Amino acid sequence: MKTRDPLLVLQDALKDMEKTAIWLRQSWDRCRIIPAAEAASEANAEAVEAFMSRFARTVDLLANKVLRALDLVELEPSGSLLDVLNRAERRGVVASAERLREMKNLRNLIAHDYAGEYLAETFRACVEFASQLLEIIERVRDYCERFSEKAKQST
Repeated sequence: MKTRDPLLVLQDALKDMEKTAIWLRQSWDRCRIIPAAEAASEANAEAVEAFMSRFARTVDLLANKVLRALDLVELEPSGSLLDVLNRAERRGVVASAERLREMKNLRNLIAHDYAGEYLAETFRACVEFASQLLEIIERVRDYCERFSEKAKQST
C-alpha cells in the first residue's frame, strides 16, 4: 500500500483550514457584538451555535490535521497532542502552546456540553480566542508557504 506524499497531505489540510477560517471569521464578525448573557436568547441562539461549532471545528482541524501534517513534512516523530503543540510553538506559528491547548480544551467543552449548561461562559471564551486563532492560522499559512514553493519546484 502506497502512502500519500506528506506535502499533499499538508496542502489538503491547509485548504480545509482556509475554508473553515473563512466561515469562522464570518460567524465571529456576526457574534462578537452579542453580549454573553444574551447568547442563549431565541434571537441569537442559531448564530451563536454556528459560531461555536465553527470555532471548535477550526481548532480541531488546526491541531489534529494541519499541525500533524506539518510534522510529517518536517519528519518529526508522531506524538501526543502536547508534542505537536510544543513543536508549533518552537516553529513560531503559535505564540504559546498552552494557549492553543486552552483552545483545544474549549473545543472539548463545546463538544460535550450537551445541555448548554456553560453556554454563556463558553461563548465568551470563543469570542476572546477567535482573533488569536485566526492569527495562528495566518502564521501557519505564512510558515507553510515555503513548502508550496518546494512543491512547485518539484513538478
